[in-house]
Amino acid sequence: MVVCAVPPGAAAAEPLSVQAVAGGVAGVRVPELKWKACADVPQLQCASVAVPLDYARPNGRSVTLALARIPAKDPARRLGSLVVNR
Repeated sequence: MVVCAVPPGAAAAEPLSVQAVAGGVAGVRVPELKWKACADVPQLQCASVAVPLDYARPNGRSVTLALARIPAKDPARRLGSLVVNR
């Protein structure tokens, strides 16, 4: 999965090609998420991750994404992940 973010007021740019490699994007390390109980909703697990603002320039500016998840009650029957942007 590739996640991109654009800060408010930023102009849209021409899409640039990004070389995908197994497990990620060339030049971008795949982050390790450190999940912990969320402070305000302990049933959720929270983590944050810094990702490039522009994957075509992986060493440029970055943005930190806040993540939350609810672990599957029965991991053997887990269907997958749902990503929501709100």
